[in-house]
Amino acid sequence: MMIIGKKIDFLKFDWDEFEIIVWLHNLDRYLETKNRREINEGEFKKELLSYLDPSPLNEEAQARIIKAVLEHSKKYDEPNDPTLLQALRIADKVDRLNIHSVWGAACHIGSLL
Repeated sequence: MMIIGKKIDFLKFDWDEFEIIVWLHNLDRYLETKNRREINEGEFKKELLSYLDPSPLNEEAQARIIKAVLEHSKKYDEPNDPTLLQALRIADKVDRLNIHSVWGAACHIGSLL
């Protein structure tokens, strides 16, 4: 996704923040698998902050990162979505357009399609 992000040059966003959200954007799936239960938004925010608090990022940057990570999987883009969120969603969608992802989707949710 980092390589894809470099090609999203039509949006202005902080590259350091983008790298962080690429690493954190699917953390909720890991936590749900680890805990064997669904994780709510409050718990997820707390977990994200545990990663971001020790960093040199200010509160505004942390808020942008948390917003992007929490909203990256929503179904539709909205006109006022921050560019960091837009960049993550674009990179995530393009990243899933490869043979491994298509094959994996067919194996795991193919019966639902």
